[in-house]
Amino acid sequence: MIRSAVKHSLGQFNVAPLLDFERDANLDTPYAYKEKLAPVPGITVDANFNPFADSQTKQRGVSVAIPYTKKSPKGWETLYEGLSNDSEEAFSMVQIESDSEVQSTLYSEEETQETGTTFQLRRKYIVCTLKSGLLMVHQNRAHERILYERFLAEITVKQGLSQQLLFPLEIHLNPQEKAVLQEIENSLVQVGFQFEGFADDTVKVTAIPALIAESKIGTVLDDLISEYKEGSGKAEISEAEVLAEGLARNLAIKTGDILEPDSQSALINDLFGCKEPAIGPFGKKTYTILSDTDLDKRFS
Repeated sequence: MIRSAVKHSLGQFNVAPLLDFERDANLDTPYAYKEKLAPVPGITVDANFNPFADSQTKQRGVSVAIPYTKKSPKGWETLYEGLSNDSEEAFSMVQIESDSEVQSTLYSEEETQETGTTFQLRRKYIVCTLKSGLLMVHQNRAHERILYERFLAEITVKQGLSQQLLFPLEIHLNPQEKAVLQEIENSLVQVGFQFEGFADDTVKVTAIPALIAESKIGTVLDDLISEYKEGSGKAEISEAEVLAEGLARNLAIKTGDILEPDSQSALINDLFGCKEPAIGPFGKKTYTILSDTDLDKRFS
């Protein structure tokens, strides 16, 4: 009893050290080395070292420089055996292939571009000159295809970029619309939306995708909710595809929009970087090609 009381008192007032079973004993300094100091490393310097001598040897402790002698250049021609006259092409700039496989696009399928000239026709088509003719791109359908594949990838594979709103936007919804929005909330978050407080009939939007203007948030969400209600009954279309189609339809460049030359070229490059560039997400053609033969026939 006395022994137990003593142990209890020592432990209660931390008089005796406690055992720490989680401490690694291998990290402790061995007892025999606790009082020893670390030895000072010795440094030896060769006072006769000459870094400007080509090669050196020591004779009786003294460095003596040996002059450098060139080897005979005889036989240098053998270095170039097996190389053709056109070997300079092998040492040209190395082309880095991108993961998006943009190079396997129009310019590999329909020959390379000759001048890269683009212009906008009737604010609806983008015309681009090719080596074999003319390329005509429907700007609205092409942009829908680009956005559709981008949003579909963000919903199913990775999370899209979002921009935080300085002042959260409150949207009023009826019970049916609120239920639909809660059902597709996870997919919308993947695209870049963020919501707070599904209380009563209002929802706060705190962040939106980088491609959406703040003034269009209400319109875009209303269209997404209505399109999802219409497309949710189709077994062949998934939730991700319905939302990607709705976002692409709302955010794509419209007929009548003016595009600068740089934007025209970027649209064409992005289109042929898609998996299915020829058809839009709604089943319509995105571009057509007028070959030189077709043009010549029109003047025959």
